[in-house]
Amino acid sequence: MHWADTFYSPFPSLVISATLLAVVLLLNWRGTGRKILVAICILLSSRYMLWRALYTLNFDDGWGMGVSLTLFLAEIYGFVQLLLFSYQAWSPTDRESPPITAYPTVDIMVTVVDEPLYVLKRTLIGCLALRYPSDRLAIYVLDDGHRPEVNSLANELGVSYLSREGRAHAKAGNLNAGIQRSSGELIAIFDVDHVPSPDFLEKTVGFFDDENVAIVQTAQGFYNQDIFQQSIATGRHLRNEQELFFRTLQSGRDRHNSAFFAGSSGLLRRTSLESIGGFQTATITEDLHTSLFLHAKGYKSCYLNETLAFGLMPESFEGHTKQRTRWATGTSQVLVRDNPLFMRGLTLPQRLDYFGSIHYFYFGLPRIIFLIAPISWILFSTPALKADTGPLLNFFFSAYFASLVAIRLISRNTRNPFWSDVHEVVMCFAATRATIVGLFSANKAQEFEVTPKGSRFETSGFAGASSIGGHLCLFGLLVFGVATGVLQLLEPNPTPGLPVSIGWASFNAILLSAAIMSAHKQRQLRNFIRRAHRLPCSILDESKQTDAEILDLSESGVAVRVSAPWYALQRQISIQFGTKANELLTLKGEIVRQELDSSGGATIGIQFKDLDERAAQALIARSSSAPQGDGVTTGMGVFRSFATLLSVLSRFRERLQPSRRQAPRLPLAKQCRLEFEGSLVSGRIRDVSYSGVTAVFPALDDPPSQICILSIEDVELRVSPIESVERSGETLVRFRVESIEKGASEWHAWHQSFSR
Repeated sequence: MHWADTFYSPFPSLVISATLLAVVLLLNWRGTGRKILVAICILLSSRYMLWRALYTLNFDDGWGMGVSLTLFLAEIYGFVQLLLFSYQAWSPTDRESPPITAYPTVDIMVTVVDEPLYVLKRTLIGCLALRYPSDRLAIYVLDDGHRPEVNSLANELGVSYLSREGRAHAKAGNLNAGIQRSSGELIAIFDVDHVPSPDFLEKTVGFFDDENVAIVQTAQGFYNQDIFQQSIATGRHLRNEQELFFRTLQSGRDRHNSAFFAGSSGLLRRTSLESIGGFQTATITEDLHTSLFLHAKGYKSCYLNETLAFGLMPESFEGHTKQRTRWATGTSQVLVRDNPLFMRGLTLPQRLDYFGSIHYFYFGLPRIIFLIAPISWILFSTPALKADTGPLLNFFFSAYFASLVAIRLISRNTRNPFWSDVHEVVMCFAATRATIVGLFSANKAQEFEVTPKGSRFETSGFAGASSIGGHLCLFGLLVFGVATGVLQLLEPNPTPGLPVSIGWASFNAILLSAAIMSAHKQRQLRNFIRRAHRLPCSILDESKQTDAEILDLSESGVAVRVSAPWYALQRQISIQFGTKANELLTLKGEIVRQELDSSGGATIGIQFKDLDERAAQALIARSSSAPQGDGVTTGMGVFRSFATLLSVLSRFRERLQPSRRQAPRLPLAKQCRLEFEGSLVSGRIRDVSYSGVTAVFPALDDPPSQICILSIEDVELRVSPIESVERSGETLVRFRVESIEKGASEWHAWHQSFSR
């Protein structure tokens, strides 16, 4: 008997699976043992791959052999990716910022092409708020869009404006042109949408006391939700898709001196850049390629796992795809031009880390193979692997379930089970095309497509067929396959293993449905993104001042919470809160909505009015600081995450127009009288707010259209009609309250009773 037959015999293999899974569950429950979990996942996956190679390949005929080997090669890719991921995630660093012992000169460079002006302005104001000696700091706008309005904005804010002839080599060429016209010892680079925190330089410049350090990169944070969080309404349950890279992988690479510059929110030493000829222009991923050259030159990098700048995720499926496609194409170009496995000057850990970053982007074709594979058995009776259900569940399920349980702890709570699968399904077709293009265009000029940021959508809708056509076709094929398989199960002698293929195809259909739903863009009704903040404030009108708490903030408005509803007819109020410079900022505003909460308090939406430039800049500096209390959970377990995935269709919904009420409407069952145009009509009140009333009257041939008098017991209100609706022989009229003519004390008393 072969040794493998003993190793893979039913009882010993089940004991091994059960024991290791028990250890995984225990460690996950205790929240400890990351490295042990990584080792167990590798062990179970290695056992599965060996079993697949020895016992399950289909060599019955040419077609079966082709299908079987294709799936096995895709699984080999996944296994290699597991090994590379595990290596990078094995021992992350947690650096602390060193003190600044000297103050080198720093050039801040903000690159811009055609992005909205307000996005650039926000970033420049954040740069102006950096705490660093002003005589050691210079701020540059590098404009590749050659727009006069960008020049005007730079002059208005007192920063330097640089432009160049043409747009050769895209961002890399833009940065190189800026470097040639500046002189700072260090160069801090921000994309147009990345707003630095005031302490960005205070926490990063100290690393350059080591003269061999060429790169200092920080974690990137994002104000807005990614397409997965926003389109299928999972924002409070899922972490941002890029957090796994910035929170885990970059820190793990830092252990091997291979954390790379990520294109924004990082600093580089000028002399180090100049020693390699500046930013690399041969590929469209200048950040990775330049970092590779710096490490090969023997320079060091430092990664600070702290979010010191916040930017924008692509707001649409097309934008997300465009960004990831550029990364995939660029990494393929790097592989052909400067393969890190063979590039001179790199250490072995650096070779593995850089190759891991490139290897990841080849997930597209393997993912498509995984999606299609179960159909071969259902529709063509050709198994992609030959195995009984019991051993398959034992060897595959133990490895897969262990990885699902362990991923949250291994990723440091940045990734939920199953959602890496969804991310890859979204990009599988585009990534496949991009990597192939990169392989065959490595020595050709490739157009750099700027990721759209700051986009606004007036309507909701799905991405075009060119973006999700492949997903829709494959989803339809899987649904057809599942239906066909279920019908085959009803036959007298169904094919063995058919339930496994049906279950696999069904799971793939669920992944595809989540991917398709992520292509649905939501209407964006706000001009500016609201960012979570928790700040004390006061709201004031002509008669009173009320303490409140800011919940979220943007350049155009604020949401505050008060302990009791704000009962006043005046829509115009003022709000006071502290600035980043510890000054008291007083802004005029208008109440545009008010909603009650379960504790008897209310959330008030206030839109700012008549902002002067000084107030606007202070507001931008405050609202662009690090968000606080965003309410995102630390992740989900396997079963809760799967339940979230299953519920994707029921949770997919159109976001409704937010309430624009100045005050909450509450039910009030009282009789009323309406005087208008010489007529007196009796009716009943349905609901009231401090600024509005809804009343129902017998059918009115000619509803009121001008200001009239509405009496409710001893209260007399001067009201103006907003809307009249005919319903079941009655006329429903909504009024705005213009003034209280009589019975103000009773009116106040009613609302006070509502607030209690």
